[in-house]
Amino acid sequence: RSDVGGIYRYNFDASRWIPLMDWISENDKGLYGTEAFALDPKDPKRIYVLAGTGYFSDGRTAVLRSEDYGTTWDTSYVEMLAHGNGMGRQTGEKLAVDPNMPKIILCGSRTKGLYKSEDYGKTWNRIYEVALSSATGNSLTNVNGISFVLFDDSQSTLADGSSSTIYIGISQTSDNLQVSRDGGKTWTVVSGGPANLMPHRAKLVEGNLYITYADGPGPHSVNSGAVYKYNVATGTWTDITPSNGGEKDASSYGGIAIDPNDSKHIVVSTVGKYTGRHLYENGKDNYGDRIYVSTDGGTTWIHGQDFNAGVNV
Repeated sequence: RSDVGGIYRYNFDASRWIPLMDWISENDKGLYGTEAFALDPKDPKRIYVLAGTGYFSDGRTAVLRSEDYGTTWDTSYVEMLAHGNGMGRQTGEKLAVDPNMPKIILCGSRTKGLYKSEDYGKTWNRIYEVALSSATGNSLTNVNGISFVLFDDSQSTLADGSSSTIYIGISQTSDNLQVSRDGGKTWTVVSGGPANLMPHRAKLVEGNLYITYADGPGPHSVNSGAVYKYNVATGTWTDITPSNGGEKDASSYGGIAIDPNDSKHIVVSTVGKYTGRHLYENGKDNYGDRIYVSTDGGTTWIHGQDFNAGVNV
């Protein structure tokens, strides 16, 4: 997904990227601002996009739905306002499909809390009022609300077969990780996380929740952050922030990916770091963020110049 250009699918046979949203009209050009997208884990033909840009198309927001890999789409205009080019646009994902019951989709909004659809994204109802704001239009730029929604399909299901356990991250520096164990009816704060930081993105693997943090929604005006691992069963937090020359690199962090075949193989990226990413060319640093790689679950890390030493990233 992109901030102002829709989403794209890579075609391996043709070795090219396919734009999936070029059908949008001039009147709805704000929908090119893709706040979030999600795939149905049981049916990858189903794609969902939360789309909208505060300062275009009268701020209209929609959930776009496709059942054929993005070839054709249906549109549901919604009240939860999106701003694909606002601060926090790299956090997420705000959309999540229930892996145990894919007709259920959750959407975290910037200003109106958490919403739920029980008909594959056609209609939506608010189920949790949290991180509320009166911001609209261009004022949405600095209000990010819920940064991510995450189902835990390793836990027990409810009587109807839907997932019981859901996590949400919120772009605020307190009470910013919350969990529901009854499908979203009630919520409690998960305590013990890092102070004065906001969660950006999260991955849940083998009973551990890996979360990247920054001191603001980003990608601009952020200066510090961390990466933490939270063990769901024990409630234990572990600081696995990448090191830079033996010391923790206290940069802000955004992206995180974990190898589906090896949970100890983790990749994270800084966000808003404009001092060079330590990938050397002609003896000089390049401009941009750093990418860190761990092959031991976050105990040790390599970055930048080490990739040229034959490391398989």
